[in-house]
Amino acid sequence: LAHSKGINIRFLGKVAFQASFNYVREITVILIISRAVKRMILNALNEIDANDNPRDVLISHLNKLLSVSESSGSRSAWDQLSDYIQAHWNITVERSVLTKLHMPSLLIAVSQQLRINFDDFFNVKYLSLAPFSKMKLRMYPLPLDERYTSQSLDLMLAKARTLDRRGRRSQWNIRSGPERQRATEYFDKAVRIAIAVYEKGSLQYAEVALEYAKHLESMHEEGGNPLNSKWNRAAQVPPSDYSESALFFYEDAYKIYDKEGLYYRYMIECLQGLSRLTAATNVLSHITYRKRRASATCSRLSNLPTKHLATNTSGLPKYIRR
Repeated sequence: LAHSKGINIRFLGKVAFQASFNYVREITVILIISRAVKRMILNALNEIDANDNPRDVLISHLNKLLSVSESSGSRSAWDQLSDYIQAHWNITVERSVLTKLHMPSLLIAVSQQLRINFDDFFNVKYLSLAPFSKMKLRMYPLPLDERYTSQSLDLMLAKARTLDRRGRRSQWNIRSGPERQRATEYFDKAVRIAIAVYEKGSLQYAEVALEYAKHLESMHEEGGNPLNSKWNRAAQVPPSDYSESALFFYEDAYKIYDKEGLYYRYMIECLQGLSRLTAATNVLSHITYRKRRASATCSRLSNLPTKHLATNTSGLPKYIRR
């Protein structure tokens, strides 16, 4: 999040200290704690023996660091965490901050840093001494290709986005410049790097695939006409390599987000893209995707506790209340 907005991670302490709004301070503190927790747990995993279970070590540290209830082990672990934060971001984060933060958001941030996933983020009993001991945990593998890193992926995406912006015209249906074709090549390389670093079924790959699909769809739309449809720019545009590739990556991203859960916004974006592209050529497929979009949205939201729905903002994090 910070990288995507052009904020260097080492300046997060200054952002938290100088923030004028509480929600900005809360988001920044969550980012800082999640990165510190990641470093402490990775250091612990690097020191385990061959007979130790990495899952048990991970759960033990999460219980110590993210449990609101105090114990000797949790106090000692939090002291180490606080020292790490002080050394790297020059701010003091006391343990009492856990009672003020939106803990599901913190847990989600930690899980993304550690490449793990829980079956439930909202019903964790943080007041207990071991809130994560009985939770189902899925751990993802480390990067598969050492030639590439997450920085390689960020650089490739930055180049693609820059060229994409340069090649766009004032009207969406006007043919773009050669920069956007080069952007397509960079997006394609970014997808390959994401697969090499994180594997194809990861959330990082899904994020890149969704962005690539949007780019491909916009390239396909350049052959459209505003008079064809008021809502679908791809209406009556013959299928192309761009549209076929966009359908593939929209479908790929949707399957991953659907499997992981809690990513309803991105699921809807995938289904909307599939709906627009299939509506241009196939009415039956269009109806199928519209039904999937509606059913996915309703079923996912109906499974959430009432306090997490937009109709009751008291249960939402402060930074998304209106």
